[in-house]
Amino acid sequence: MSIWAADIERLASKARKNATFGPYLVTPEGSLRLPLEMLRVGGPGRWPVGEALGWKTLSLPDGSAHVQWLPLGSEFFFRGEQPTSAHAPSTHRSANTKIDGLDALGLVLRGQAFPFAGRFFALPPPEQFIINSFQYHITDMEPLAVFVGFRGHSERWPEVLTPGLYRAHKRPSKEKHLDWMKRSRISSNVLKQRFLEHDNKPLTDLEALGILQHHHVIGPTDMVDLTFDVNVAKWFSLNQFVGGAYQRKVFRETVDDRKAAREASCVYAISVRPIGSIQLDEEAAELLTRGVTLKWWEGLEPLASGPPKAETPPYNLAPLWSEYPRRQKGFGLRGIYPGELDKFGSVLTVTEHLFHPIFFKNGWDRIGGPEFTIEGQRFSYDTDSSSAAHYLFPKRPEWFDNIVSEVNRVVKELA
Repeated sequence: MSIWAADIERLASKARKNATFGPYLVTPEGSLRLPLEMLRVGGPGRWPVGEALGWKTLSLPDGSAHVQWLPLGSEFFFRGEQPTSAHAPSTHRSANTKIDGLDALGLVLRGQAFPFAGRFFALPPPEQFIINSFQYHITDMEPLAVFVGFRGHSERWPEVLTPGLYRAHKRPSKEKHLDWMKRSRISSNVLKQRFLEHDNKPLTDLEALGILQHHHVIGPTDMVDLTFDVNVAKWFSLNQFVGGAYQRKVFRETVDDRKAAREASCVYAISVRPIGSIQLDEEAAELLTRGVTLKWWEGLEPLASGPPKAETPPYNLAPLWSEYPRRQKGFGLRGIYPGELDKFGSVLTVTEHLFHPIFFKNGWDRIGGPEFTIEGQRFSYDTDSSSAAHYLFPKRPEWFDNIVSEVNRVVKELA
């Protein structure tokens, strides 16, 4: 059987407009897409999409300075317009929660609320989002869906959200980006064909990209990993990849609190919103979704009550797929560029939790303390949890390895 990726590369851009391969259409750039992914709807009631303000240094009332993530449409709040109430998730509290305007900034700094699109929103308590998805329902607006994910860093790196492809030490450039885009497109096309043939699984573009990311098929990608499970984030922050294997992190600083801050294990709670996902009526769903699994967020609590509804996949968040992200409760965020540039305005909050057994021993109190559980086994910061890597990174099946080998061969030939 011919390799679709090679056939597509031979097509002129005009010919790609009418080309189909199995259940896929072809974009002018040469990417395979399911009809479901080509549907984009805008108009009234849609939340804005655009560049977030990003990291800014704020002057606090006590005279100190604080670096804070500012989401899209939060200018009103950081100009000093203090709200007296906050929208709350419909499944957790009443539609609006009264707050003391003077405490609104404190709520934001503690990661308990966020300003967005000219409004103010309260987050539920951390203990209520182990499986972390909820919605805000506001009159005349579509529901605002929010996911809370976590990242674990074994040291306090300067880049929190930047994907591996764009990290400063890799010296990102336009040329490197264009080269990666071509390799990523070809790789994804091969994956889509082979998974359809082997597993009868039509992959969306973000599902294919998630496989490239989680399995390091072609190196770093433009996607950053998050996990729904704070336990997994703690594990990553307390284990370091050294010499091809994960090893328990050892805290060495006992004197200097500034050095301890750099050495501290970091867990970041990051609230994000899916963009570009729309619900489909019954007729459109039947036409566009035949043979496609619509449970983008398998294993999560439903975002809304009632019968399951067909919907298009978001274009900024990669759902769970394959065994790695399932075990790590992982999903991917796309749309962050060099310098932590949030192009779509996906990120709503970033809250840092530092832990050091001497200097910041209470730093994880709001996220369950320095204990965590992986696959039913309980660990603490001072016990060796590196053995859990065998669970979090399971051996790949042979058929999967064969596909990965083919991806690398085809990319080398075509790119």
